Amino acid sequence: MNDNAELKELFDPVLEAILKYENDYDSITAIREIAEDRLGKNWRDVIAEYLVIYDDEVRENAEAKLNQAMDYDGALLAWDEANYLIGEETVTPDQVRERYHDLKGWLQYFGDDGKDLVEKLREKIGNDFSDDDDDVPDGDADEETGDAEEDDDSSPALKGGQFSSSDSEVSPFSEQKANFSVKNDTNEFLDTAEGVRYKGKPIKLDDSFAEEYGISKEVLWDFNAFLILNDYYDQTISRIGARCVRMGGLALNEYPYYGYVLDLLDEIITIGSNIENEEKLVPLFEKYFKGGYIEFKKVLKNYRKEFEEDAPPEMMAD
Repeated sequence: MNDNAELKELFDPVLEAILKYENDYDSITAIREIAEDRLGKNWRDVIAEYLVIYDDEVRENAEAKLNQAMDYDGALLAWDEANYLIGEETVTPDQVRERYHDLKGWLQYFGDDGKDLVEKLREKIGNDFSDDDDDVPDGDADEETGDAEEDDDSSPALKGGQFSSSDSEVSPFSEQKANFSVKNDTNEFLDTAEGVRYKGKPIKLDDSFAEEYGISKEVLWDFNAFLILNDYYDQTISRIGARCVRMGGLALNEYPYYGYVLDLLDEIITIGSNIENEEKLVPLFEKYFKGGYIEFKKVLKNYRKEFEEDAPPEMMAD
């Protein structure tokens, strides 16, 4: 296997969070945050694949922890979804019916609280509904939907995108409630009727906004573009990293289409260079860029270093 130094640099913080997992809300939140930051919003689809770049002892320990963590994560997401389906007026009974059996299997983790949610889901569907109303034939529900019997200690676990049995006990979840609701993905740059929003925060791209900070609209757009491309680069690298793992552990710069990454880096560096000395942008970086202006300077420096190390001579000349 080729040198995986770059892949490990990308994934090591995620691995550290996995190994620290302790079957509690704080540690699953830590995994979620660092995994999404490093691997993108589809981190659940690729996180397990990165473990193959580590030696057997580390990998086996991390796999055991990750299975427990994804079990818990699945239960929390089910709690979140169930509350949304129950509380959202626009959700129809048929929509709840489609999700009922999957959610019921996960909600068992929360003991009596989970049973209360299951009952509310049934009420939302209607009084004429029973568990037998599902399209899944009797006796096959457990296999098809991950719905576990009440006297079975095993619970549905998410492994590689599929449900399977797990040795995790119900107790870590039964005393913990997930007090959060479904939210739209706030990691995107959205243009709404109320103005542009980045990570859930409003950015009004109009003359008054530019005038407020004493900057030109062109500089403001470069600032916005850097935020967009910085996030996009992270997501691109996470996907390419997963593909490199599948291809036998290629180094990132050995990926057949790594030239696209260099083009993206070139664009980010150009835009970043346009704004790095704009002192009036410092308050905006502190407000909208994770880590603020200091982190922006560090990120831009790392982008330049990566480009200089991997770009062919003709790109460096340009």
